[in-house]
Amino acid sequence: MENININNKENPQEKITSNEGFDGQQSIQDTNQMPLSRAFILGSLIMAIAIIISPLIYGGAKGNYAQETQNRQGNLAENQNLTDSEIDPNVDPNILTIKEDDHVMGAKNPKITFIEYSDYDCPFCSRIHPTMQQLVETYPEDVAWIYRHFPLESIHPNARQKSLASECIALLGGEDAFWTYTDTQFSGQQIQEAQLLALTGVDVGEFTTCIENQTTASRVDRDINDAIALGIQGTPYTIALLPNGETLSISGAQPYEVFEELVKAVIEK
Repeated sequence: MENININNKENPQEKITSNEGFDGQQSIQDTNQMPLSRAFILGSLIMAIAIIISPLIYGGAKGNYAQETQNRQGNLAENQNLTDSEIDPNVDPNILTIKEDDHVMGAKNPKITFIEYSDYDCPFCSRIHPTMQQLVETYPEDVAWIYRHFPLESIHPNARQKSLASECIALLGGEDAFWTYTDTQFSGQQIQEAQLLALTGVDVGEFTTCIENQTTASRVDRDINDAIALGIQGTPYTIALLPNGETLSISGAQPYEVFEELVKAVIEK
């Protein structure tokens, strides 16, 4: 049986435009950054929610702003990139609707839903993954988290293959298997394919057939095409679906506190 490698790690000296000290995001191209204090960041966040004017930015739209948090209690400074803008009328609004085959964790009737576009080989996505896990664990009746694929193949040539594998596992083993695969990929563990499949309970032969036939390619490509249509250029990129149809985009691997302030502002309103 042909071995299908879904865990190969790329050389850390890959040619990427990485803004690790700023927005915690791997991107297709650089973006300008504007450093400001954490107090101003959280104040701006609460204000944005309080006045409910935080629609999602699409590529090329006005209103984008980025703010850098200061070093706090010995933790590495992170950057917050919250975006307010007019929704592009040319973008299909169905992109932001929850689909039957979306991967959803958390509340069934959430007050706030986070749609995360992610890449299995993105180091910043590994940072945000436990943040999202903690959110749905802390607010199980209020928060839902949707995982969508946006593998940046130009810098992570194996990332799309891992997305295809995750969808094969979901197809063959269900949602629990998908989340086991995804949690393991972002855990930093070096695990062999056979071990990973054993964890998910998926049959090796059926999995191999699914991969070889590209059975899940259209499912992954749908997420990729939607991300491109939204103007997303890096990962992780999270879209918060707020009450009354408003949206807010959060760029990069922001600290847990940034997301929690947003959740509190919504559920306490």
